[in-house]
Amino acid sequence: MKSLKVLLLLILIGTNLFAQDKMPSAERGILNAANWNFNEGRLPLNGQWRFYKNELINISDSTAGSGTTSTFPEVWDATVQYATYQLQVVMPSEPGKYALEIPQLYCSYIIWVNGKQVAENGKIGKTKDTTTPQWLPQAVLLEN
Repeated sequence: MKSLKVLLLLILIGTNLFAQDKMPSAERGILNAANWNFNEGRLPLNGQWRFYKNELINISDSTAGSGTTSTFPEVWDATVQYATYQLQVVMPSEPGKYALEIPQLYCSYIIWVNGKQVAENGKIGKTKDTTTPQWLPQAVLLEN
């Protein structure tokens, strides 16, 4: 009976692993999710994002600044006081409803999607005195 349980577990794990194509990862600030089936699983926004160290970039001018490519998520070194991350996500062509799950983090941020502010946590600032972090998990509904 023990071997049957192990075999069943391996079959379930194997089925889940091969249910979708390889999970895409962001490269040079772009995450191509056009072929991802969101009905079968979540897609982490991990990978290489555009990173603007010690710059708060206005969404209407997101090409400004001296941005680089940086791994997301990552722990900042002592030279980073604040920053802007930017990611372009290529979505499937069929319309649908999607959600952005934002985990509980003790920080401050504003998230913009297609020029619209969709989430905020704490108060963003350029110094410790002007920044107010907050614990706030969020889920934001997005339409494609």
